[in-house]
Amino acid sequence: MSQRLDFVGRAAESETLRRAWRAARDGGARLAAVHGPAGIGKTALVRGALTTVDGAPRVVRVSADRAGFVQPWAVLGAILREFEAGPPAETADPYLVAMTVAGLLDRTGGLILFVDDAHRIDAPSLTALRHAAGRVARHPLLVVLAYQAGTDPTWRLAGPDADPDRPQTWVDEADPGRVDEITLGGLTVEELMHLAHARGKPLPTAAAVRLHELTGGHPVHAAHLIDRYDPATLTAAIGPLDAPPDVARAVAAGLAELPPEVRDVIMTAAVLGRRFRAADVRELHGADVRVALAAGIEAGLLDEEPGSAGRRLRFVTTLVRDAAYARLAPDRRGELHRAAARLDDRDTVWHRVAASDGPDENLAEAVTRVAGIALREGRPQRAAQYLTQALELTPRDSPHRAARLLEAVELLLVSGEIATAVRYLDALDALPPSPWRAYVRSYLLMISGDLAAVRTGFQAALAEMDDVRAGRRPGSAAPADLEARVCGQIAVLGIVELHHDETVSYADRALALHPRDPSVLTFAWFARSVGLAMTGRGAAALAALASSTALVRASGLDALVARGMIHLWTDDLDAARRDLTDAVQRATRGESLRIGQALAYLAETEFRRGDLDAAVHLARWAADDAEANGRFWDFALVRAVRAYPHAARGDWDVAEELVRASGNTAVTRIGRAYFAGGLAALAQARDDPDALLTAADELAAVLDVGEPGTHLYGPLRADALSRLGRLDEATADLAAFRARYDHLGRVSARTAADRVAAQIALAAGDPARARDLIFDALRGAEGVGLPIEAGRVRLVAARVLTALGRRRAAERFLDRALRAFRAAGAGAYTAQAAALADALGLPVGRPAGHGLGVPERQAIRLHLDGATHAAIGAAMHYRPKSIENMMRAIRHVKLEIQPVEDEDAVLAEAITEGVPATDRGDAPGRRPR
Repeated sequence: MSQRLDFVGRAAESETLRRAWRAARDGGARLAAVHGPAGIGKTALVRGALTTVDGAPRVVRVSADRAGFVQPWAVLGAILREFEAGPPAETADPYLVAMTVAGLLDRTGGLILFVDDAHRIDAPSLTALRHAAGRVARHPLLVVLAYQAGTDPTWRLAGPDADPDRPQTWVDEADPGRVDEITLGGLTVEELMHLAHARGKPLPTAAAVRLHELTGGHPVHAAHLIDRYDPATLTAAIGPLDAPPDVARAVAAGLAELPPEVRDVIMTAAVLGRRFRAADVRELHGADVRVALAAGIEAGLLDEEPGSAGRRLRFVTTLVRDAAYARLAPDRRGELHRAAARLDDRDTVWHRVAASDGPDENLAEAVTRVAGIALREGRPQRAAQYLTQALELTPRDSPHRAARLLEAVELLLVSGEIATAVRYLDALDALPPSPWRAYVRSYLLMISGDLAAVRTGFQAALAEMDDVRAGRRPGSAAPADLEARVCGQIAVLGIVELHHDETVSYADRALALHPRDPSVLTFAWFARSVGLAMTGRGAAALAALASSTALVRASGLDALVARGMIHLWTDDLDAARRDLTDAVQRATRGESLRIGQALAYLAETEFRRGDLDAAVHLARWAADDAEANGRFWDFALVRAVRAYPHAARGDWDVAEELVRASGNTAVTRIGRAYFAGGLAALAQARDDPDALLTAADELAAVLDVGEPGTHLYGPLRADALSRLGRLDEATADLAAFRARYDHLGRVSARTAADRVAAQIALAAGDPARARDLIFDALRGAEGVGLPIEAGRVRLVAARVLTALGRRRAAERFLDRALRAFRAAGAGAYTAQAAALADALGLPVGRPAGHGLGVPERQAIRLHLDGATHAAIGAAMHYRPKSIENMMRAIRHVKLEIQPVEDEDAVLAEAITEGVPATDRGDAPGRRPR
């Protein structure tokens, strides 16, 4: 496959290969087998993993495909050339050749030998390699074989000389404890989104879900469709799209070698889908097809479904099916679809659509019914696809056209297919006025950011419904729960504009109307729960959700996202991560998720947990989804959240551009609040109190919520003022913050307040008070699980302890902060810690136990083993009182252990880090003192 591919995903498989190398390096030769269909990414996986292995082994890569697999010794000759040795004689004995090869494989520093396309390896080369590897079993050698396995029928397409049994026999006969076997399948939905991003064509989640259905995650097929079609086309596709040119040519060549009657049977089967019944093929073809289907299996194009006794078959890959389908002439394809529509098959409607050549009211009605079935089954994306097809089939003068248009656009919006929905805006404008039209049009316009116009539209829909009920205007077709839908959307507007009381009241009104549509119900629960939480009533919101049916509905992802957000804001990061991850994963499996910000909140959760890599990845995914769907009002939020981890890393250019872009698109109050949060993230990462004060003022101007956990900044203005020496103002702002929020018991908010109070106390000349406060802050940060915030607290603690003359303790606190920042990849905070060490004159990186003598280390070791002072004294020939004094001096003088620290952990670290060789072990024979 010649198409250029960007390597994405495959994290678990890559780690398996890296782990295999570590095991080979430390424990002797190993074999790694990577198998999967052609083009699935075997070569890219191995190449990528081998660039990141530990140490510096020599890596030798050969391809059996390019080596000339029909020639004896072709592969081994290519390997020997890498070692500047000549090939064996054509008649050489493989076992004797293996002795020579074994000497080459025994390399100082280790060797990784990668044989690609190993299903084409010649037999003598394989025999010699197997025996050579066995001769160096104790040496650091990893042999990696990548091949198409015999269990995968696609290997037959590799040509007559391919034989997957050759490499598989080596795998099967090797010591199982020394083999790592990887079966490579298609990419996941998430990985397809990464692939699209890498190719410069980001996909919304709905389009990625459909792309996965169309391609099975095959990277080559997916890349071809990403490059060829826009997201709206991918999302709307209900039938096969074209295969990549290389595959199409290969399949065409394979078909051309078959007899005409076999070709016709295989292309007829392609009309039925990747999987089909042999009886249905016979029905369409009009004659016996068993011989032709057997020939298709032999040619590597088809395969039997396991357990079907030959009654059900499948194309070996979606790629092959699509390529065979594309070979059909349009007239023949239409004829076959018309015949297939008469079969008793669940895809009958699709065949009727594929065979249609213009508007057809009866067919449109049938497709609409199928859409309703898909919606009841919890497949909103598929229902939206069918509804758009029904709309295209509806005649212009049909009395049902307006209702189908409104229903299709709303379902597209519910499914997150905003880019497709926008295409129907002109058609909506052409409809006569009605409450349903006003609602759907306003819903569609929410993406524009003109929320005043949107609110006016929703209120107009409610007013028109009142007029209809009062008899002041005639009624028109509309869903029975239209009023609940409108109220739910107004409630969401309240969230965006931070009008929390309005959010709760309209959500309650929607729920009081008992909407029948599960998605309307759960959306109202989302709005109500978030509205309650933002007024500081998170516990009440969680309790109400738990007692409702919103979370157990088939379309309950909106409520699940709400619960995840509330857990995030109320400091339960594990629960937040669990709920939000579950919601995102279910959405990638095709469930409806209107709350696209779920990805952004999951990214923020990972940021708070200190996993900056995950935060970067998730936030970029959130931004791609928002931008691909044109959700303008989400731009400021997702771009600011993207900036958080980049600022912490010290990626200044990236972070600054993201914050600037957030500000340029902050058209809502919540967007402006997140823009201010991005400014604060930059200011904190740069340790710039002036910029922090600017961010605090920006945030205070737009954010007035009863829940302090909506962000991690705490009393942001007091924080900045305390660093600028404006202590009276800082004290007043801090007091106001505590008065408003302390009663909620939010640990993260109290942690930030305690840190700021410690900064004020230290600046005011009261380091003892500052110590108590900063230790409370550290307990809070570590209790919630905020590693970066805990590191920032430790930096303040180092300043406080230095002011108290406890430099050994200050050094340890600073060193632990440095380690935490480095582990997280938080380069900006690592630089802050290094600068503080220089400013305080504290050395960093020294062994934790520096300055401890041999007796002290021995006493600590025995103490950690549980020995009493008397027992330690007896073992060391010291009096118990001397041991007591020694341990007291170690704790309070040598190590200066602080009350907030785990004493045993500090002691253990002191005797295990950087211990000089002369200090190790016991010291028997000491005289008593």
